[in-house]
Amino acid sequence: MRAIRSGLILGLLLGCSPRLWADPPPPAEYRVQLRYRILAGRNDRLRQYFDLIRYLESIGFRKDPGAVTEPEDPLHDRMTGTIAGPNARLLLREPHIKSLLLVPVGHALPEQAGATVKVQMELVGGLPLDRQRVLADQVRERLRLLGFQERVGYDHRGFTRLVGTIPVKVLDLLVRDLRYQPGGWFLLRQPVAQLPLPLRNLSPVLVTEVLPEPEGVPAVREAPPAPAADNAKLSADLRTWLSREGVAEAPVRVEVLLVRPPGDDDSSWQQELTAAAPGLRLEGRLGSIVTASLPGKEVSALLTVPWVDSVRLPRSGALPAARAPVLDATALGKLRSAALRGRGVVVAVIDADFRGAPSQIGRQLPADTRLIDLTGERNPGLEPDPYPDDATEEGTGTRLARAVVQAAAGARLVLVRVDPASPYQVLSVARAIAGEPVGGVGLRQRQEELIAEGQSLKQRQTELRLQRNVILNTFGQDEAAQQKREAYRQEQERFDRDERAYRERLHRYLSLRHDLEGLRGAAAVVCGLVWNDGYPVGGSGPLSRYLDDQLGLLTTWIQASGPDPGQVWLGYFRDDDGNGVMEFAPATTPLPPGRWTRELNFLAWKPNDGPVSSLVPGGTTLRVAVQWREAHDSSLWNPPTDPYPKPLADLRLMVLRQRDPKGESLPRDDLEVVAVSSTRPQRILNAPNAATYAQSLEFTVDQPGVYMVRLEGRPPTSTRPESVSPVGNVSAPVGELWPRLVVEAVDAASRAVGRPIFLDFATTGTGWGMPADARGVVRFGDGAVGPAAAPAGDR
Repeated sequence: MRAIRSGLILGLLLGCSPRLWADPPPPAEYRVQLRYRILAGRNDRLRQYFDLIRYLESIGFRKDPGAVTEPEDPLHDRMTGTIAGPNARLLLREPHIKSLLLVPVGHALPEQAGATVKVQMELVGGLPLDRQRVLADQVRERLRLLGFQERVGYDHRGFTRLVGTIPVKVLDLLVRDLRYQPGGWFLLRQPVAQLPLPLRNLSPVLVTEVLPEPEGVPAVREAPPAPAADNAKLSADLRTWLSREGVAEAPVRVEVLLVRPPGDDDSSWQQELTAAAPGLRLEGRLGSIVTASLPGKEVSALLTVPWVDSVRLPRSGALPAARAPVLDATALGKLRSAALRGRGVVVAVIDADFRGAPSQIGRQLPADTRLIDLTGERNPGLEPDPYPDDATEEGTGTRLARAVVQAAAGARLVLVRVDPASPYQVLSVARAIAGEPVGGVGLRQRQEELIAEGQSLKQRQTELRLQRNVILNTFGQDEAAQQKREAYRQEQERFDRDERAYRERLHRYLSLRHDLEGLRGAAAVVCGLVWNDGYPVGGSGPLSRYLDDQLGLLTTWIQASGPDPGQVWLGYFRDDDGNGVMEFAPATTPLPPGRWTRELNFLAWKPNDGPVSSLVPGGTTLRVAVQWREAHDSSLWNPPTDPYPKPLADLRLMVLRQRDPKGESLPRDDLEVVAVSSTRPQRILNAPNAATYAQSLEFTVDQPGVYMVRLEGRPPTSTRPESVSPVGNVSAPVGELWPRLVVEAVDAASRAVGRPIFLDFATTGTGWGMPADARGVVRFGDGAVGPAAAPAGDR
């Protein structure tokens, strides 16, 4: 026991881990309340008591007057007084002193009912790390009974330090041996001999220090609240949109994540969705992710459909114009090889923005260049979406097309515009190139609408003919006859307008089908769109699998790589100390200067021009997303039953802000929770033996500062949910958990000038977005580094 205490005192004096920065100096003077223990007879107690007093005086402790009987009273175990700030921890060198309460002189504790103060508690140390963590967990659990609210992300110094807030009224209890305290363990009626180890043998808290908030420093904001249970299936961004006023009748475009991918001949999911939300208009489907639009008031009705796992706002695959990737030597070489197949070979360019292209056809672009606009597929009128009114003269796709022309001279160029939030349209293009029949969910719905409208027009035409015959047989010139003729004329005009509009829509529909069929056998495809989060990556998604399995030998697919270097972290879920927080690097990786843990990944801002800044600019809206794949027991696969309503590894994202990056007024590890992933993870891919989940959060940086990401959770220990017992008490191996984190700017203004990156731990050469994660594609752009490799420390 003495060895444990000595190890802890040395740690308190010298620091339990290498400190790469200086905290603010301690206050000039502390008000001290200390607990001591002298177990001895009267004469021995007097001698030991006065030895204690002499030591305290030698280090500058100024004792308050006590009771006259204090030296010989064996029940007396408290002293109060003051001491210089730098000498406070020297009190613990005296073996009779068991615990301290330190309050800076001049700091008045709040007196109002329910008031709390910030404290740091230093625990007994010297145990092996795993046992030290157990002790900290035991103390933390009991302290919650006293109202302790722990902070997040601070330096726990080998699990010997706790930081948080606690009610003022229980401060005195922290000086005592907490194993015996009323309001804490005593309420459990649990004798000390029955307490778990190592707590049973230790009085755990050595120092409790009150930490005043400096003047001029904003108070810590409360963490975001958890979502209500009735809308847990809604993503946070969709909940925010629906909370605005006047959106009940407004149309909203959503992605509905189904519990499993339906079969090609299974239309039950469509019937159930449209029955729950009559205003729903389906656009397309990619695997189990359905894109649709509907009135805002009908979104909640979708949550009651058994097919629905969750609902979210769509994810865009468009890259900022200022950072649009440029074709590199490898991509240009592949294009030249495709062009050598002969004149007239088709090269398709897929992008979301071809502004300026029509005026360049016949000049900078070949005269036979064609433009296919698939954005009309999602509109009932089959008319293309208008471009944003942002004064852009030349789109990213147009610039990409010019680069293709230089490398593939003589090729026939086809520009394919797709909606940036509709990756299913890219799959439609791939299927058309492979020669499959064209027609996804959107085109089929447009076809059904045209058939229904054609039948309605035929019925109206028949009725008009009958009405015309009646009027022709009416020879009167009275007012009633004239009104009938006028009504017929107006109805005929309406019919003629509707018929012309119908024929125009029919022409657009047939032209779109014809254009898609004309893509068959294209020699090469250059795609400038990539989806960095929200869709399965690692080559497991339906689009990437199709490129590898069906199109790889037919067409050269040249693909923008996705996130820029620094925006992705991909690696093994490592929790060496077992505290439920992932470490971004192994213990052998040196900590960057100014850092205290590998459980935090600091963010930075990388402008398009200029050096990287550790401060993320204010007004920027960031999205942090994590994705992981976990093994499931295939014997439980029995649709429509869903044995995995939630993932086995329930990971939670958190973003924190450093309150004082310079450490002048507050310690550098004094952090504030800015955002927490507040919905259950979305299942974006489901299969009998595995599932892929995604979790994300968005937040707006209200003030420039230093921000960091933390990932909480634990890897699964079984392939079966807790509600299902293992077979024969043996569970299949679960494999390793490899999360992929990506950070992006969401708002257009920020994306135009720069991007957030992981400053401390990032992964290069892997972590591509969809469909750049397909094995057979040729990647280009800043992130096109290969081949894929494990992060440092995992090789």
